[in-house]
Amino acid sequence: GLAGLILSLVALAVSPSFVWAMGARFAMGLLNGNTAVGKATIAEICATDRVAFAMGLSSFQWSLGAIFGPIIGGLLANPTDKYPWLHEVVVGPFLERFPFLLPLAVPIILSTAVL
Repeated sequence: GLAGLILSLVALAVSPSFVWAMGARFAMGLLNGNTAVGKATIAEICATDRVAFAMGLSSFQWSLGAIFGPIIGGLLANPTDKYPWLHEVVVGPFLERFPFLLPLAVPIILSTAVL
């Protein structure tokens, strides 16, 4: 589940070609069945009078991700083009070679922290 998501995100972040990126994205969908497990866990561990509220929170977090995810990803994608001063730091050439590493680092770090 979560380990497969992390590995797929890393593979997507350092993908050298479109085919590699599609393979990583396919693996991400194949290995990540966390939503169904999460909803089943909510139904099992919550008191019956709080299940609806907990399911609502689950839907709310998806909505927040749909709103803020593209904003954060857009600000962090292709960082060396948007922020020229990054060429001067040590990771600048690495970020230039992998322009989507920085936006994908956010979910990689968050998922690793939860693991």
